[in-house]
Amino acid sequence: MKKNLFVLLAFSMFAIVVSELPADAVTRNPNGVNVNSNGATTVFIKFGGVGDTIVSSEALWCGEINANTNACVPGTIFGRLPLRFDQAKKLNNGIFSDVMALPPSVARRATQAARSGAASSFFYVRRFTDANNSDTYVVVTCRLAGGGARVPLAFTAVSVEFDGHKDDAVYQVRKGTAPLQPKVKLKYNGTGRLKGRWEVVYPGEAQPTNFDMKTEGTLNRSDRALQQRWTRLESFNKFLPPTGRYTLIGPPPALIPTQEDGLHMLLLRIEVTKDKESDVSLNAATPGFDTGLTEFHGGAAPFAIPILKYYVGSIDDRNEEATESNTDAEEVAAPILGEIRQILPKDGETIPADRNLILGWVASGNANVYRVVINDAEDEFIMAALLEKGSTSYQPPSWLRKKSGGRITWKVSVINDVGRTIEESGWSAVNFE
Repeated sequence: MKKNLFVLLAFSMFAIVVSELPADAVTRNPNGVNVNSNGATTVFIKFGGVGDTIVSSEALWCGEINANTNACVPGTIFGRLPLRFDQAKKLNNGIFSDVMALPPSVARRATQAARSGAASSFFYVRRFTDANNSDTYVVVTCRLAGGGARVPLAFTAVSVEFDGHKDDAVYQVRKGTAPLQPKVKLKYNGTGRLKGRWEVVYPGEAQPTNFDMKTEGTLNRSDRALQQRWTRLESFNKFLPPTGRYTLIGPPPALIPTQEDGLHMLLLRIEVTKDKESDVSLNAATPGFDTGLTEFHGGAAPFAIPILKYYVGSIDDRNEEATESNTDAEEVAAPILGEIRQILPKDGETIPADRNLILGWVASGNANVYRVVINDAEDEFIMAALLEKGSTSYQPPSWLRKKSGGRITWKVSVINDVGRTIEESGWSAVNFE
């Protein structure tokens, strides 16, 4: 009974605390942040005293650490921070920023270990390496509890869609008509204000980068002004309760521009919030850090916010009338004038594990946009991409191999300046080792 009571009390807290280190060691902040024992958690951390020759090598979670080196004890590793979530960045004067993106799998392993009689705490370990390949392990001690109140607001997953449009990432809209309602599904830890704005990128404008689509809370204060800005449609300011899930309704469809042909992008920009739980500072002994200015990181995320894409194109009266009379879809569709030729990889080729997949085709003089569609081994849709005219290749994201089932099929289409598909390739197969 006493043992069970101890475990329950231990589960009522999940904090990040600074272990005792020599005065000249790397320091970090914040400490005392509660995180979730039943799901993902995101926490912004800052390190000081890193040194000019030191770089970050990896980050992982483990159940036990070596008392002398702070390295993980072999056999107790719960997981590693995925590279796609690693937001670590070296700043000036020995300052280093990090976003700890704790996945649900690590929380489950820590919970199971505690229920089996292990210590209720586990460790986030960031490994730093200097020019002489000497390692320094900096430990953040974690204790299990809920991820609600008294936790910095941070996002663990964000998905965007036009309500009811599920087939792929690009939504086609008839010129001059209102699109479907944009919606955003948010998963988060903590509680606080959700502040931000919706922006639109018109055809021909500079394209957003991965850096532009990070939340402000993910960036260091000096980097926030470097993000590009586009035309603002609407602002929002909502309170997120400590429930972990929220659906944000986007701007009214009537505000979304559809008067100009071409590819548009609708951007969700999440601004930093100055919640008390999200402030970050280092002690006065840290070189180069101004403790007189508190830096806030409410709304951090270990990923870039997804972009909503929609393509505006004219539809002639013949096709519109045919649609209204329920004519067969093949007759309604715009005619294919030719076949665009794929050139790499060869149909049925196997791509080694150490080689990137690049899809290539012969350029078409009729193209305003190229559309690439990729299916998995079961011929189920995985993804689609729109590429600007002049493109002759596309490199899919790295996660495609795992999601493909070992094989994909793909095709490429040519879309003209009024949104019609005028050329299309056949399906080509690619295998993975």
